Amino acid sequence: MFMESFITPTTASPSVPGRVIAVLAPHPDDEVLGCGGTLAALVHAQIPVHVAILTDGQKWQDAPNCRREESCCAAHCLGYGEPQFWGLADGHLLDVPDLAQRILHWLRKLEADTVLAPSLWEMHRDHRACAQAAAKATLMAGGTVRLAGYEVGVPLVPNLLVDITPWQGHKARAMACFASQLGRQALHRQIHGLNRYRTYSLPRHVRAAEAFCLMEGAELARLLQETSAHTVHLLSAQRHSTEREAQITALTQTLAQRDEAITTLTQTLAQRDEAISTLTQTLAQREAQLHQMLHSRSWQLTRPLRALAAVRRGERSLGSLFIALGRHAFHAAPLPQSWKTKAKVAAQTLREQVLQRLHSPANAHLNQAQVDACRALWQQGGWEGLLSPQAPTHWPHLDISLVTYHSARWLPGFFQSLLAQDYPLDRIHLLVVDNGSLDPTWELLQEFAATSGQRLAGVHLERGPNQGFGRSHNQAMAQGNAPWVLIVNPDVEFHPHSLTTVVAHAMADTPETTAWELRQMPYEHPKHYHPVTWETTWNSHACVLVRRAAVQSVGGYDPRIFLYGEDVELSLRLRANGFTLRYCPPATITHHAYPTPGEVKPAQFLGSVTANALIRLGYGTVQDMAMVPLLLGASLLRSPFAGARIQLLRYLARHFLPHVPAVLAERRQHPAVGIAPLRGMDYERPRHGAFVPACPLCGDLPLVSVITRTMAGREFFLWQAGMTVLRQTYPHVEWVVVEDGGNAQQPLVESLTRHTTRPVRYIPLPKVGRTEAGNRGLAEARGTLLLFLDDDDLLYADHLETLVRALLDHPEAAAAYSLALEIPTTVHADGSIREGEYLLHPGHLQPFDPQVLAHHNFIPIQALLVRRHLWEERGGFDPSLDVLEDWNLWQRYAQGNHFHYVPKVTSLYRVPADPTERLRRQTRLDEAYETVRQATARTLASTPTT
Repeated sequence: MFMESFITPTTASPSVPGRVIAVLAPHPDDEVLGCGGTLAALVHAQIPVHVAILTDGQKWQDAPNCRREESCCAAHCLGYGEPQFWGLADGHLLDVPDLAQRILHWLRKLEADTVLAPSLWEMHRDHRACAQAAAKATLMAGGTVRLAGYEVGVPLVPNLLVDITPWQGHKARAMACFASQLGRQALHRQIHGLNRYRTYSLPRHVRAAEAFCLMEGAELARLLQETSAHTVHLLSAQRHSTEREAQITALTQTLAQRDEAITTLTQTLAQRDEAISTLTQTLAQREAQLHQMLHSRSWQLTRPLRALAAVRRGERSLGSLFIALGRHAFHAAPLPQSWKTKAKVAAQTLREQVLQRLHSPANAHLNQAQVDACRALWQQGGWEGLLSPQAPTHWPHLDISLVTYHSARWLPGFFQSLLAQDYPLDRIHLLVVDNGSLDPTWELLQEFAATSGQRLAGVHLERGPNQGFGRSHNQAMAQGNAPWVLIVNPDVEFHPHSLTTVVAHAMADTPETTAWELRQMPYEHPKHYHPVTWETTWNSHACVLVRRAAVQSVGGYDPRIFLYGEDVELSLRLRANGFTLRYCPPATITHHAYPTPGEVKPAQFLGSVTANALIRLGYGTVQDMAMVPLLLGASLLRSPFAGARIQLLRYLARHFLPHVPAVLAERRQHPAVGIAPLRGMDYERPRHGAFVPACPLCGDLPLVSVITRTMAGREFFLWQAGMTVLRQTYPHVEWVVVEDGGNAQQPLVESLTRHTTRPVRYIPLPKVGRTEAGNRGLAEARGTLLLFLDDDDLLYADHLETLVRALLDHPEAAAAYSLALEIPTTVHADGSIREGEYLLHPGHLQPFDPQVLAHHNFIPIQALLVRRHLWEERGGFDPSLDVLEDWNLWQRYAQGNHFHYVPKVTSLYRVPADPTERLRRQTRLDEAYETVRQATARTLASTPTT
C-alpha cells in the first residue's frame, strides 16, 4: 500500500453521497468555485439540489442584484433551481448569532441528509463562519445529516474526491457567469488549477476532481472545537492589525481632515438652516393642502370609490364595506335622532338574541357559571395564590406522556428543548408510546434513551400499532406514578421556563383545579377563557399539565375517539365530575401545528367532524343532538381537500356509527348533559385572530403604564380589572389607579398590591370628573407606552404583549390597537352581575383609516396602546368633554400619524344589557356626537402636526 493512500484518496467517486443535497455558499460564486462540477453531476443523477447564498456579496459595492443575477445564471448552467438568497451582510457572518439555528431549520425543512459547505480550514472569515455554523447545525440534527466540506481559498485534507471530468465544461461556463469577480481576479484559472492538482493521486483518465472532507459525529465535534479556537486567535490578530492600521491612517490624516471639517461644517450649518426654513414652509403648505383636500366635496364624493379599491386590494372585506355604507346612509337619513337611537339599540339587541339562538342553549348557563365562580373567588378568597405563584421549595416528580407517529422530523427539537428546561431533569419521567411509525421515529427514541436517558429520572418506551391519540396516552400514563402528568405532542418545543412556570401555577391553585393548558406559539389556540380566573370549559391537549389522580378517577381518555376531540371529551368528563380547568398563558411552548396559516389538515377535518358529533350526542342538549345530521350534512357538502367527502364517509362509518348506540346509552347514565359550550363546529366561543403570529419577547422591553379611572361602589369591577392587569404575560407593567371623588377603593388596591411584585400606584382625587382623572393618570404614569383600562373592562392575558410586539415590529407606528369583545352586562342590587352573549362589533374590524376615525370611533378605549410622546406633544383628554373624550383624543393623536392594526381579540368591554339603560346611554352618546365631531375637526384644522 502506498503512503499517499493514507493522506488522500486514490480513487474518485462520481458524486457525494446523499438523497437530498443542501449547499451553503458564503458569497455568490463559492457554490460554483468549490463544488460546481459535483453539483452538475448530482443534477445529472436527478438528485435534488438546494443552494442557499448567505450574504449579499456587496463588499465591493457591485451594482444592486448583480451578484445575485450571476448566481442565478450559474445555476441555470449547472441545471439546479434558483438559489435561495438570505441577504446577510457581506463580511459579517461571524456576527450573526443564530446562524446555526437558521441553517438547521432550513435543513429540516428540506429534509436534507447531506450539506455541502466550505471546509473548517478556510481562511476567509465568512467562509469559516459558514463552515462552523454548518458544523453546529449538523451536530444539532442528531445524526440525520452529514457534512461535506469543500475547498475554495485553502486546500483541505480530503477523504473524498469527485471526478468532474465530464462536467468541466459545465463548471467553466458557470464560472464565466461571475464577470464582476473575474474582472478583479482570475478565479477561474486558479480553480481550474486546483481541480487539476486534485487528480495527482487518481488514475490518468481523471482530468479534474473536486475535493471534499466528509465529517460527522465525534470527529466533526472535535474539528469544530479546534477550528473555533483557531478562529478566535485569527479574529483577535485581525482586529489588532486593523486597529493599528486605522490608528496610523487616522494620525496621518487628522490635521488635514480637521481643517477641512471646520470649513465643511460651517457650510453645512448654513445649508441646514436654509433647508429647515424651506422644509418648514413646505410642510405648512402641504398640511394646508391636505386639510383642504380632505374636507373638499370631491374627496367626500369619491369616498365610495376608494372603499371599493380597498376591497379589490384585499385591505377590507366586502361585508365591512356594506356595513360602512349602511352606517353612512343611516347617519345621513333625514330621521329624528331619537328614532335613530332606538333603531341602533333594537338592532344590537336583535343581533344578540339571534346569536344566542344559533348556539347551544347551554352556553349562557356555562358562561354565567364562570362569572359566578369569579365572584365567589373574590368574596371567599383564594385569588392571592393565583396572582403571584411562587416556585416550590422542592419540585415534584413529573411524568411526561408522549405519543409518536411518524414524528422523526420533530423529535430532535423536542428532545433538545426538554433537556434545556430549568426544571430538575432528575424529577422528569418520560413515558413514550409509538403508534407504529414507519419513519426513523423509533430509532430516534431509542437513541435518546441510550445517550440522554440517564439525565432524566427515567425513560420508558413502548411500541405498537396505531391505536389513536387517547388510547395510547392512557397506555403511556399507566407506566408512571408521578402525581403530575404533562401530556404533550411531539411537534412541540418547550421554552426554557415552560415546565417550572406551569407547575408553579398548578401547585398554587385550588385543589379542585386539575388541568392547566400551556399557551401555544406562534399561533395561540383561539378559544375564549375567563380573563380573570383563566378558567376554561376545555383544554387543548397539545400540551397540558394534569393531576394524575383526577384523570384516573374519570377513566382517562375515551378510546372511541381516534384523533382530534379526545381532549374536549376528557375535559367535559372532568368538569362533569366537579373539576376545574384552567388556561396558563405565562407558560409558553412552540407548537409546529400549522406550516402555513389557515391550513386545512385532512386528519384534523375528519377527526373534528366525528368527535363533534359524538360529543353532541353524549353531552349536548336535545337541540345540540338535533344539529348532528345538519352538521354532518354541511361537512359532507364541503370539500376542503381532494377526496374529502368520500374520506369523511369512510371515517364516519369506522369511527362514528359503531359508537352511537353506546354513547346514547351512556348519556342516560350520567348527569353531564348540557355542559358542552357548542357553537357549530367549535366547542367554545372563538376569539378572532387565530393566525396572528406571536413569539417570545426578549431584550430591553419598555415599561407600559395601564391607567384605570374608578370611583366608589365599583369594588368587584375594579378587582377584576386589576387582576387582568397584574396577570399580564408582558413583564414590565405598572398599574396606575385614579379614584375620582374620594379614597373608597384604597383598601382594595392595597390588597392587590400586597400580592404582586408589579408596581401599583393609587391616586385619590376629589370629584373632578372622568377627563381630569384620566389626565392626572397620564401625568403620574412613568411608562413609555400608555393604555387606558376602564374599571369595568377586562384584558386577556396577552393583550399588552400583543400590542407591544406590534409597536416593536413597527417602529413607525405611533400606536397599536387590537380587537375587543363586547359584553352585555346586567348589575344586580346585591352587586352580582349577569353577562349576555359576547359580541365582536363588525365595525371594529377596521384597518387604520383616519377618515373613518373622523366619522366614528372604531377603537375601544382599552384596545389602544400609544407611545408616551403623543401625550407629551398633544396633551391628554379635553377637559370640556364628558363623553366621547377618547374618540376626540384618538383623532388628535392620529393626525399625521399611523396606528398599527392587530386583527386579534385581546380585550373585552362592558355595555348595558338592559334595553332601557342601553337606550339611555346611546341617546346620551348620540346627542354629544355631532358637537364632539365638529369641535374635534376645528381643533385638528387649527393644530399643525409635529
